[in-house]
Amino acid sequence: MKKIMVPTDFSECAKVASETAIRMAEKSKAEIIFLHYMSIPVNWIQMEHNQDKMYPDVTKKVTHVTNQLKGLVELANKSGVKAHHHLAFNGGPSEIIQHIENFGIDLIVMGSHGARGVKEFFLGSNAQRTIREANVPVLIVKKELQKATSPTIVFVSDFEVEMLIGFRKILEFAHWIEGTIQLLYINTPDEFADTWTIRAKMEKFKNLAKNENTVIQIINAFDFEEGLSRYCKGIKGGIVAMVTHHKVRDSKVDKVVNHLELPFFNVND
Repeated sequence: MKKIMVPTDFSECAKVASETAIRMAEKSKAEIIFLHYMSIPVNWIQMEHNQDKMYPDVTKKVTHVTNQLKGLVELANKSGVKAHHHLAFNGGPSEIIQHIENFGIDLIVMGSHGARGVKEFFLGSNAQRTIREANVPVLIVKKELQKATSPTIVFVSDFEVEMLIGFRKILEFAHWIEGTIQLLYINTPDEFADTWTIRAKMEKFKNLAKNENTVIQIINAFDFEEGLSRYCKGIKGGIVAMVTHHKVRDSKVDKVVNHLELPFFNVND
């Protein structure tokens, strides 16, 4: 993971995402692209020379936003991180997806207030849309990450064999941030399975991790979200990770993005 894209609207949760990305890039020598989407009433890119004087309010707004982006780049540079910025106009939130290939992005780090949302860019629905459509891993953060020498990545899954490909990317991410892996199966009444069957599936993932510190956890809960929330309460500096099906809406993912306070790392298979 050599290039990180951070979509930002300069809100508090976006600030946390920027700081998180800088810390990660500093550790891994990655490069950051700060992206902002801006809606304006004119085609700014194709305006003729000096025509911007006809729209002083727009010019002032574009200048202000550009300076904010430059400020993020300078903040990254102070930490020894190479960074750039990109200002997109009138393209909508889909700009995030479009620029993944344009910039050769390996990871997206973005903020979210979850179900409550904010006024413009980081509504929970936009975070969910990015998770569903992005062909690279997405890390969603809501508040400042607790500093941990070895962050705990809780990989929650049904541990079907088709999840193994996506799990490899989670292992790459764990290695990248020097984290440890916990494998978690939440056994609910509507998807109940016996312990022996579950453990047999999970052993394949543990073997792939090739780390004796990888822990297998099977918990019983009436509800997936409640079980995950209660399990994660005692984990400091943790990150919840899942593998989801590309462009398929997953109610479990929606619940995690909207309500769980821990960062969420998603890989589309």
